[in-house]
Amino acid sequence: MASKSHIDFFNTVSLLWDDIHRFNISLSPILLDHHIEFLKLFISASSIFAIVYSLHRLASYNDNIPIVNRRFALEPRIFARIRWAFGSIKILDDAYEKVN
Repeated sequence: MASKSHIDFFNTVSLLWDDIHRFNISLSPILLDHHIEFLKLFISASSIFAIVYSLHRLASYNDNIPIVNRRFALEPRIFARIRWAFGSIKILDDAYEKVN
C-alpha cells in the first residue's frame, strides 16, 4: 500500500499536468530545440573537461624523483620495458647523469 506522501505527490503531479493541458501551455518547437542543443553542448563540454582534468591529474605529479625510462607520464609500460630490454646500460648512464 502506498503511503499518503506518495499519493499526494502523484495527485499533485496529475493536477499540474491537467493545468498545463487546460491552459494550453506549451513550449514552441524552436525554444525546445534551443534547450536541447544547449543541453547537448553542456554535456559535451562537461565530459571533455572531466577527461582533460583526469588526464592532467594522472600525468602531473611532483615527487622529486627523476623520470628515467619514460618518455611521458602516460606512456604504456610495455614500451619502457622494451627500451630497458635493449638499452639498459644507456638508460642507467642517462639516469646517473640526471642525478649528478
